[in-house]
Amino acid sequence: MHGWRRRDEARGGHFRLRTLEDVLEDQPSLIPLDDVNVEDKAQLLLHPTPDYLRHFAFKRAAEEAAVYRPVNCLAWMRVVAALERSGDRLSREEAHFSLADRIRAAFVKAHEDWEAPTP
Repeated sequence: MHGWRRRDEARGGHFRLRTLEDVLEDQPSLIPLDDVNVEDKAQLLLHPTPDYLRHFAFKRAAEEAAVYRPVNCLAWMRVVAALERSGDRLSREEAHFSLADRIRAAFVKAHEDWEAPTP
């Protein structure tokens, strides 16, 4: 197979995968998507639930598919599948007001006047 070259290999041997930032740069109308991602991360940090994490993982899989990154898309879909299997059990076993919950609440209370920077 003389002259065969992988499709993802650029001629100079350098290949850079497109990122969400690249897509936002090419299509400024999608910039609000970045704001949604910041809100998603805050929600996962301050009030994580199995259902929300599953939805977040699905959205990330869709983003990865949109920028032609099938391996990353598949990895996120595996997270979705794992959460579908364990989600109800995690919800039932979740302790009300864990130590992490108390730490998050103290952080929010101490930073009530803080606002996230706008991009």
